[in-house]
Amino acid sequence: QATWLDWLELRALWDTVLSRLLADAPPPLRRAFPIVYQEASRKETGRVLVSAFAVASLYPRLFHALSSSLAAAFALCYVIVAVATRSLALASLATATVAGVIGSVLGAAQLCGVELGIREMCGVAVMAGFSFDYALHLATAYRAAPPSRAGKSPTREERVAFAAVHMGPTLLGG
Repeated sequence: QATWLDWLELRALWDTVLSRLLADAPPPLRRAFPIVYQEASRKETGRVLVSAFAVASLYPRLFHALSSSLAAAFALCYVIVAVATRSLALASLATATVAGVIGSVLGAAQLCGVELGIREMCGVAVMAGFSFDYALHLATAYRAAPPSRAGKSPTREERVAFAAVHMGPTLLGG
């Protein structure tokens, strides 16, 4: 199966050949453009024709959009957790956790030979959102741990236990 890089190379070759052919064509024909379709099969709808050149042209833009969106998401994650918990340390840990989750999944996909296609990029965006949501909930639960019985500030272990008991089932369920 052809990758998006193969389609970009084919598109560049096609554009070169087409421009040479159209250079001597009559003026109305000089605006021709290639339409190459790749047959994609879908279980629910049967066969669908997809413009392979359009997908190949779209891929770099989507990858750039994903990269810039992830950078903005990390920055927003840091700011929102810092504001919600009033703790820069928790914001740093939550943002590092989100980055670790995304990096681990993308690294595992790379090791398994999975190419980052359009569906995978959408999945990464959803994964980033869920990771951020989970990290925010755990950080706020950690911060909201009640004082210990002696009226002292809760220890780190008590905060972790409180967050795990109060947010763990919700986060693991879904």
